[in-house]
Amino acid sequence: MVPCNILHEGEVFAVAGSIASDTDSVRAYCMSQFEPYVGVGWDDSRLSMMRVYSSAKATTSVQCIIYDKGKKVTSSYKDSKA
Repeated sequence: MVPCNILHEGEVFAVAGSIASDTDSVRAYCMSQFEPYVGVGWDDSRLSMMRVYSSAKATTSVQCIIYDKGKKVTSSYKDSKA
């Protein structure tokens, strides 16, 4: 991880310490955190999202990451309405 003022591609916008490790639960968690963080709903955003988690156990920790495909930034997407 790097500070927001250093050129980067993605930004961790949410972390869950223990969540069911199935894809639907992880996706639902990240989607529920998106609008409060970015300031606009998923359907109105140009951003993409990925999720990092382990599906090897029944529960897992998850990191939700947002990025603007093909772009690098030196600021945060928080409240960006991007």
